Amino acid sequence: MAINTDTPRPLFPIALAFISGIAVFDSLRLPTGWLLSVTALVVLFLAITLIVKSLRHSVLSDILLIGLCFLAGAVRLLVAQQVPANHLANFPHDDVPIYLEGVVTDEPVYYQPKNEFLAGGRSELAGSFIINAETISWDGQSDSVCGKVRVGFYGLESAGDLSMVKYGNRLQLLGVIYSPRSPTNPGEFDYAGFLERQGIYKTIRIKSPANIKLLDTGQGSMLWAELTRLRNSLAGEIDRVYGESDNEIAPPAGEARPNGGASSRTRLPAGRHGNDRGKEVAGLLKALILGERPAVPDTIESKFMRTGTIHYLSVSGLHLAMLVGFFFLILGGLGVTGRPRAVILIISALLYALLTGLSTPVTRSLVMITVYLGSEIFIRKSNPFNSLALAGLIITAYNPNEVFSVGFQLSFLSVMAIVSFTLPTLYFLTYKNIGNEIPVFVPLTLRERLDVIIRKYLFNAVSVSVAATLGVFPLVLMYFHLITPVSIITNIVLSPLIFLVMVIGFINLPLMALGIYSWLVPLVSFLVNTVVWLVDLFSRIPWAYFYLPDIPRAFLWIFYGLFLLWMIRHRLHSLFSQSVITSGGNYSSVIARDEVPKQSQNLSVSEQGLPRSLRSLAMTFVNKVFRNDIFFGGALIAMLLWFIIWVLSVGMPAKNDGLTLTMLDVRQGASFVIQTPEGRTILYDCGTFGSRDVGEQVVSPFLWNKGITKIDTLILSHAHLDHINGVPSILARFPVKRFLSSAYFLGSYWGEKMEGEIDSYNIPGYGIGQGDIIALDVMVTAEVLSPVKPMIVTNPSSVVADTNDLSLVLKIRYGNKSILLCGDIQAEGIKNLLSSGKDISADILQIPHHGFSIKSGQGQDRNYLEELINRVNPSEIVINTDGDEIDESILEICRARDIIIHSSDQDGCVEINLH
Repeated sequence: MAINTDTPRPLFPIALAFISGIAVFDSLRLPTGWLLSVTALVVLFLAITLIVKSLRHSVLSDILLIGLCFLAGAVRLLVAQQVPANHLANFPHDDVPIYLEGVVTDEPVYYQPKNEFLAGGRSELAGSFIINAETISWDGQSDSVCGKVRVGFYGLESAGDLSMVKYGNRLQLLGVIYSPRSPTNPGEFDYAGFLERQGIYKTIRIKSPANIKLLDTGQGSMLWAELTRLRNSLAGEIDRVYGESDNEIAPPAGEARPNGGASSRTRLPAGRHGNDRGKEVAGLLKALILGERPAVPDTIESKFMRTGTIHYLSVSGLHLAMLVGFFFLILGGLGVTGRPRAVILIISALLYALLTGLSTPVTRSLVMITVYLGSEIFIRKSNPFNSLALAGLIITAYNPNEVFSVGFQLSFLSVMAIVSFTLPTLYFLTYKNIGNEIPVFVPLTLRERLDVIIRKYLFNAVSVSVAATLGVFPLVLMYFHLITPVSIITNIVLSPLIFLVMVIGFINLPLMALGIYSWLVPLVSFLVNTVVWLVDLFSRIPWAYFYLPDIPRAFLWIFYGLFLLWMIRHRLHSLFSQSVITSGGNYSSVIARDEVPKQSQNLSVSEQGLPRSLRSLAMTFVNKVFRNDIFFGGALIAMLLWFIIWVLSVGMPAKNDGLTLTMLDVRQGASFVIQTPEGRTILYDCGTFGSRDVGEQVVSPFLWNKGITKIDTLILSHAHLDHINGVPSILARFPVKRFLSSAYFLGSYWGEKMEGEIDSYNIPGYGIGQGDIIALDVMVTAEVLSPVKPMIVTNPSSVVADTNDLSLVLKIRYGNKSILLCGDIQAEGIKNLLSSGKDISADILQIPHHGFSIKSGQGQDRNYLEELINRVNPSEIVINTDGDEIDESILEICRARDIIIHSSDQDGCVEINLH
C-alpha cells in the first residue's frame, strides 16, 4: 500500500498554523485591539521582506508567513464569534413564555431511550429541531431577531404530529425560552459550549403540536430542500421495504413509578427485545447509506462504540471512498478511464456528499478525492498531506468552530496517522506490498494467487487499522474514556462487509423507489444482520474494550508532539543537513548548499559563523534523530510503557484525607458518591426524572474525573426511576463489587428488573433492613435506620401508601462524624424514623424527597421536615433538587439555626469533606 508522501507539501504548515491560531485564540481570549495590531505589524513586516529581494526567500519571510497564517486563524475565529445586536444571544430573559417565528433549517431528530428504565413505561415521542429565528414576542412586546434556536419537544403521540416541521417551512412557535445550562458537575460534558460552537445560544421547549403553527413554505434553499426531500424519500423507502414496528412496555397497574406519579408510556427504540430485526436493518441501512445515525437503536450503537467501529454508523470519508472505489471499478470495466473517469467520479462524490448532508468527515474526504482526481485531470502529482491540509483550510475558514469538533479532530488525525504510520507498520510486520515482489510472468496456480491476494489484504488491512488506532487512541480516550483493542481485528473483518452492504444497498435504492422487490433485499438483510451479529460477538470478547479515567494531558501533548515531529522529520533533516549558516547585514538566513556563492565556500572557519566540527556534530545529531526511525520507535515504546504504567496505577485505590460526600447535580433525582479514607467508593442512587441518562452523562464523567475505576458498593434506596434509571450505564462502565437494597425494592416491578440487570454482571446482591450495620471501609460503617425487615414482600404498595416511605435510610459513621441519607421518605417514613428510638443525630442531613413540603394531612399543622431537622440537629444540609416546589419554610428554619444549606439547583455539585 504505497502512498506518495515525498512530493512537496507547502499547504500543511499553512493549515497547521491557521488551525493553531484558532485553538490558541479560543483558549487565551486575547483582546481584539491587541490581536488586530499584531496582525497589522506582521503584515507590514512580511510586505517588507517581499519587497527587499535579499529577504524574499529567507527564513525570516517564512516565519512571518507562518505567523500571519496563525493570526489569520485567530482573526477568523474572532469574526465568527461576533453576533449582531438583535441576535437571540442578547435576549435578556430566561424561563419565560414567548412566541417565536422562524424558518426550519434542520428537521426533527427523535430521541430513543437506551433501556426500559430510561423509557419509564411511557410512549410519547421526544426530540428536537433547529430553526432560524426572525421574530420574538413576549409579555406584549415584539422584536426582530436573528440566530439559530434549538427547539425541544416532548409528549407527542407520533412523528405525524410534526408533519409541518419541514426544511424551509416558516413556523410560529409557542414555548418557553431557556439559556442552555453550563456543566455543574466535574467532568460533565459542556452542552452549552457545544451548542454555542454551532451558533445556538437559546433553546425553546414546546409541550404540544398545537403550539406549532405553519405560516409559509419554501423559504430555504431550493437545492437543499430537494436534497432533503430526496433523502427523506429514500429513508422512507428503506423503512417500507425492510419493515418498521414499535415496541412498548409499561409496568403493571399499581407498580411503582417516578415519584408515585400517574401512569405514562414511552416508546422504546427498535430491537429493544431482540424481535424487531426489520427495524434494526432499516436503521443501520439509513445510517450507512444516508447518514441517518439517529435511526440506529442505541443498544446496537453502543456495541459499535465498544468495538471501535462507531465510524461506520456516520457517513464519513470511508463511505465516500468506498463508493468512489466502486464506481472506479465499474467505469474501468466499461472502458471509461483517464480524465473522463476522473470527472465522473468527482461529480458522483459531490452528489453523494450533498445527499448525506456534507458532514465534516465527508467534506474532508470530498476535497481529498477531488484533489487526487484533479491531479489526474491536470497531470500533476498529488500529496495526501496537501490534500488534507486544503480540506482543513476550507472547513475551518468556513466555520472555525469545527476545530473544536470531535468529528473534525478524529477524522483528520486518523487520516494523518494512516498516511504516516501504515508503511512503518508494514515494515515492522516484515511485509511490504506482499505479492509485488513476484514477477507477473511467473506462473502461479489459482490457490497460490489467492494466497498472495489474501496475505496482501490482511497485512495491509492490519497496518491501516493499527496506524489509525495508534493515531487517535489518546483522543478517543480523552473524549470517551474508552479503549478498544478489539477494533484492530473488528475493522478488518467488517470493512469488506460494510462495503458490500453499501454497494448492494445503494444499487437497490432505485429499485425500491420504483416499487421493484428484488433478491437484493434479503441479501442486504442477511449482510446487515451478519454485521450486527459480528459486532455483538466481538463486543463479548474478554478485554475487547475497557473504560479508563481522565488521561493526563501531558501524555497527549507529548504524544502528538512526537507525532508532528514524525510527520515533518524529513523536512527538518533537509533543513539542517543541507544548509549552511551565514552572517550578513542585520539578519541571518539559511541558504541551500547549491545556492551558496563560490566565494563564501572559501571563508575561514571564524567567518562562517560556526566551527566546522560544531556544525558537523549538529548535523550528525539531526541525522540520527530525524532520519533514524530508532529514535521514534524508542519514543513510541516509551509512550506505550508510560500508558501501561498509568493504566495499572489508576486501578489501585487512592487513599483520601477523611470521608468525602459528593451530591451530584442530577436535577430532580438523586446520586450521592461517598469516598472513604482507604479509597473505596460507594454510590447511593443514580437517577433523575425523565429520560436523561445521568449514569452516562453525569456520574460516570465525575468518577473518571476523580480517577475512580470501580464501585465497591452500590446502594439503591427505593424503586422509583428518578433514583435508579442511570444504573444500567454505570454497570456497563464500572465493575461493581456488591449491591445493597431493601427487600421492598427487590420485590417491586422495577426492583426485579434492576435485579436482573445486576445479575447479568454477576454482582452479589443483599437485602438489608433496620438494624443492619454494613462495613463500608475499615473505619466507615453504615447503619440501616429504615425500613424494618419484612418477612415476605410480594407487593410493596400493600405495606405503605407511598413507596417513597420504604426508602433506605442510612446513617454513615466515620469516627465522630456522621451523615444521614434519607432517600425520599415522606410523612409516614419520617414519623416511623422519629419513633424508632434510634440515634438519628448527624453532622450532615440529606433533606428527603427533594425538599418538597412534608406535612400532615389533617390541617397541615405538623411539619415533619422541621421535626426531622430538630432531631438530627445537623450543621449542614444537602438538597438534591431542580428547585421546583422546594419548601421555602425549611430553608428559613435552617438559616435561623445557622445551618449551612447546599442545594444542587443553586450550587450544582456539592462536595463535603469530613475529617
